Amino acid sequence: MIKLQEIYSKKENCCGCELCAESCARGVLSMEPDTDGFLYPSIVKADNCVDCKRCINVCPMKSSAVPSNQLITGYGGHAVDETDIRKSSSGGLSTILGRYIINNGGVVYGVRYTEDFHSAKYSRATTYEDLDLFRTSKYFQASKGDIFKQVKSDLNNSKIVLFVGLPCDIAALFNFLSCSYDNLYTISLICHGVTSPKAHDQFCGKIESDACSLINAFTVRHKVKGFKPYYIKASFENGCEYLKPFVLTDYEMAFKYLKRPSCSNCKFKLLNKEFGFKADLLIGDFHGQKPTDLFYNQWGSSLFYVCSPRGQALLTNIDNLVYSEISIAGKEWSSPSLSVPTKKLLFHNLFASIFRKYGLEKASNSYVLRFSYKYLQPRIKWYHSFLRRVQIRIFHRVYYW
Repeated sequence: MIKLQEIYSKKENCCGCELCAESCARGVLSMEPDTDGFLYPSIVKADNCVDCKRCINVCPMKSSAVPSNQLITGYGGHAVDETDIRKSSSGGLSTILGRYIINNGGVVYGVRYTEDFHSAKYSRATTYEDLDLFRTSKYFQASKGDIFKQVKSDLNNSKIVLFVGLPCDIAALFNFLSCSYDNLYTISLICHGVTSPKAHDQFCGKIESDACSLINAFTVRHKVKGFKPYYIKASFENGCEYLKPFVLTDYEMAFKYLKRPSCSNCKFKLLNKEFGFKADLLIGDFHGQKPTDLFYNQWGSSLFYVCSPRGQALLTNIDNLVYSEISIAGKEWSSPSLSVPTKKLLFHNLFASIFRKYGLEKASNSYVLRFSYKYLQPRIKWYHSFLRRVQIRIFHRVYYW
């Protein structure tokens, strides 16, 4: 009989992809939330176990079914239609690519909010209306359900499939499929780690309580005067609205302090040669865009890297997109979000402890945490950046020498 310690020995070694539970044909495992709200496998039907070890063999944190890709070239760009840009987190590239797949009879998989906006899930889109539900960022972990089985069914039925997700979820997909498909395209989001679904649920519950109504629209990346600053916007059934800069909310504190433990041990980064990135394209926000750039747009541009010939072929078939090439020299060393796992913030354990006992609002308004985040953390961040710049210089001198 399988032991839970064989699946993951500590929480840093489980990314919550749900693949172990989904792959068990006998229903031995189930995903259950811990006190922070993150899902972990739990043995619920021990007598059904035949010790086949499939749950261990498919784990993307233990082994990789496909080799990692490297950056081939990089681009900055945005959709031609400004409406598409303003509705999206950045430049609207994912939506443009998704429309191309749907126009060619394919299906797109991505993350959408559930009907009550208190959680998120991976879903399947075959129409533009379905695709629009994938817009804007979700800063917490989405549930998978049987999404990997749906993808495999579509692939086996010769449909073109585009899967958009986090690097760990794409690695899990390839482990589930266990073979390559010519009709599968994958896009990985440049990830800074995910916060707890429980924190998102509590935040939504709080603003619903204040508005005395239920949410009927929600986004953490609403644009008011341009790409930045981000705003959280929620609309309610009674006609009320919630609009507040993201950095001034309890949600932002949860996103910074309450990351999934495995995010600080993430293996799906460029500098991890064994696991690394598996996707054909990497997409994120172009934070460093300048007005002099050919692809500049005040409402946001997308940063995207081609990681395979398939990704380049997909990109060349796209219309309604303004983009130009950027340098990728040194990106695997100088860009933390691409290169290395997300670092834990000072006092992150204190935030988690207060969150478990008293909830999100109490944890976010702790004086110690607020002081640390405003005054101590920027200095620590500068120190880490300084050390990284030194490491980069040393590396390049040794490498070129």
